[in-house]
Amino acid sequence: VEEAPPQPAVPAPQVIVPVSCSDGRLAITSPGINQTVSGLFPITGRAVHEQFDFYKLEIAPGSDAGQGFNWFDGSDRSGSGGAKGPPVENGILGNLNSAGLANGVYTIRLTVVDTRSNYPAPCQVTINIEN
Repeated sequence: VEEAPPQPAVPAPQVIVPVSCSDGRLAITSPGINQTVSGLFPITGRAVHEQFDFYKLEIAPGSDAGQGFNWFDGSDRSGSGGAKGPPVENGILGNLNSAGLANGVYTIRLTVVDTRSNYPAPCQVTINIEN
């Protein structure tokens, strides 16, 4: 009886644990909490508001974001009040290209801004970048 050759071990897929946001109008469904990512990857979730104006995605090094956030994508594509896109319901909020970032822990923050320039509590998720 011939035995089958041993198969290489297949790594278990990452389990995506979505972050719980304090305001139901915001959600980051992927990447999940402490998920390891690399290259160009989508940020998915929800960004809605009764008086929606725009939303923005920002990133900061570290889990405490002590060095401050930097804008990288969102419905305000110019990042400075230019053309604005619609709210997003369970879809792609934007994309992050990690190629220019050092490996390590980062925090992604989603903020929805209303027509009066007010915003509910932002939603944040901590990720690991491994390029």
